[in-house]
Amino acid sequence: MTSPASPLAVALLASVYPGAAPLQIAHDPDGMLLDEIALATLAARGFAVLPWQDEVTFRLEYETRFRGAWDDGLSPTEAAVLIHFAGETPEELPWDIVTAAKLHRLSLADWFTGLDLSVVRALPNPMLDLLYGQYMLRRPGALGANATADFILVNVYRIADSWTDTESDLLRLLLDLHLRQVVLPDVLVDRLAASLVIKQSLSAWPIRQLLAERSAFLAFVEDRWPIAVEAALRGDKSFQESTPKPYTLRIPGPAALPFSDDSVRILVDNLFAEGLLPRLAIVADVSGLPIWMRAGVVTNEADDDSRQLVRLLAILRQRLNQETLRHGDWGMVGWAWAEAQAVWHRLPLDRQDEHAAAVDELRDAMDTSFAEWMGSRYGALASLPSVSGPAIGHRIPEYLGRRLDSPAKKVALVVMDGMAMDQWVLLQHLMEQASKSFEFQRSSMFAWLPTLTSVARQAIFAGALPRNLTSLTSTQGEPAAWTRFWVAQGLQSHAVAYLKAIRRIEHLTLVDEVLSDHRVRVFGVVVDAVDEIMHGMALGTRGLHNQVESWQEHGVLGEIFHRLLASGFEIFVTADHGNIEARGAGRVAQGVLAETRGERVRLYSDQALYQSTLSQLQGRSVPGATTGLPDGRYPLYAAGRSAFVDDGDIIVAHGGTCIEEVIVPFVQVSRRVAPS
Repeated sequence: MTSPASPLAVALLASVYPGAAPLQIAHDPDGMLLDEIALATLAARGFAVLPWQDEVTFRLEYETRFRGAWDDGLSPTEAAVLIHFAGETPEELPWDIVTAAKLHRLSLADWFTGLDLSVVRALPNPMLDLLYGQYMLRRPGALGANATADFILVNVYRIADSWTDTESDLLRLLLDLHLRQVVLPDVLVDRLAASLVIKQSLSAWPIRQLLAERSAFLAFVEDRWPIAVEAALRGDKSFQESTPKPYTLRIPGPAALPFSDDSVRILVDNLFAEGLLPRLAIVADVSGLPIWMRAGVVTNEADDDSRQLVRLLAILRQRLNQETLRHGDWGMVGWAWAEAQAVWHRLPLDRQDEHAAAVDELRDAMDTSFAEWMGSRYGALASLPSVSGPAIGHRIPEYLGRRLDSPAKKVALVVMDGMAMDQWVLLQHLMEQASKSFEFQRSSMFAWLPTLTSVARQAIFAGALPRNLTSLTSTQGEPAAWTRFWVAQGLQSHAVAYLKAIRRIEHLTLVDEVLSDHRVRVFGVVVDAVDEIMHGMALGTRGLHNQVESWQEHGVLGEIFHRLLASGFEIFVTADHGNIEARGAGRVAQGVLAETRGERVRLYSDQALYQSTLSQLQGRSVPGATTGLPDGRYPLYAAGRSAFVDDGDIIVAHGGTCIEEVIVPFVQVSRRVAPS
């Protein structure tokens, strides 16, 4: 379920309505409006929100899209423009704009009187919303920095040092935080760690590191899991005693963890069920292990896969039942669904029958909720900041640019053309089983609609909205757009490289040629093996999974990672769009009348033809939002999980708005940390 507004958004926007003036300014130095709920509320009211970057960029957008139309008596989709200005004072803006606009001044100090602003400013926007509700409820009065941190930890994050006394308490807290992908600001990490490390029972734990670094926590647990499994195989039911076998521990701390605690083991189960930790491959007979521990070992038994699927479906139901789902929450739904798809398609066909009804019911509920969310929130993603990660494709270059904070830094973007999350799950798990070379830090982002390569991939490499691309039907301008973006950031053109159509071992020589030029600091690589397999796939997603596994046996992707890491590159992997298994609902015979004629979407530049086709295909198609597209483009999507192909045909396709097509991986790949 989604919620149309939030207490903080309601308060912030109480006086912000289009009728007040066609041009308005929000002076928002703390970025409170850069939140998907606030932005979606503004869009629903009829605002176009334009972030102030510089005068030339603003005037080009404002004069061409809005003021010119108003002067001509036309009515753009948006009734008013709201300039989002984060500078020190709005007087920095051009005089004619300031005098023509209605000004709104927004400041955290006005909404959280008495709280220490240095602490409050460290919170991400979703947490500000929760803080506002608790602040208005409890009215804590004037608080210093430590008291403000304590108030936020207890009332927003539901964490109190008084509740954490034992190793089981601490492990449960850490598991809960990292499973929910909660990132505590440094100021809260420091405050919480300082209060916990003084407890004798917890003094051996590297608490600050485990709170602050998700990758460190996962490594901490992964290295200690074999100790617990070996203890269980020896019949040690406590799992608390260290074993004589010399284990290498990458993160310091106690060697044996209280995995068997009743409040801990269900969370450990979730770590493995969701693929956040690789399962342990052992040669011993595991039939004597407790059922809850078998979730964390490789058994290749259908019973264990069946249990994992049941657990994943339960996790998905819980997430879908949240009152408010933000884009990050949908990313977590996407990852759990991807793991469920991977398990589902490796189950024997006769074992699928016992889960088919539950899977279908969950998929239908997810599709309904996601379609509702997309209709109200998707448009806000383009305006979200990319400081902690890109929310949508065209923000990736901006995010990568922040990584180049010294002349020695280098970044590589590997775009897996057409790869859905479930295919990444397969590839990651296969690489984890083959060797312990890499660490994968998962997150997600949204692809641009329609989810076609010519739209979504070009937006990534251009770092631009689809409306600003030179073409929506060709990717020929992609290399030049990639270079142009980075030259505008101050790099020399020889420091930027781009390769596409990398899919086989022999293509690695092209990668080596680029890496031999030590001037290159930014490297974009398109690996299109999954897309090539997908477009020739007649056996549905199950067949696609089999072919992706076969491709991975050649080790192309791992070799690309090895070469990039050896050359000093920081690696990020994403996809331009995903894919789904779709059933044909009948072809649309219009020849070349549509600008693009995809199997899941058709894009029209003639509104009359678009409306005519929409009425003819009643029940087989749905209109699509034009967010981000140039004016005069009208997308028509195949309804549900259908496709514009012969009735009843099963294909794997993309272009539409299902979660598997729209939410894609954004994964940082690094060398596995060596034991200290």
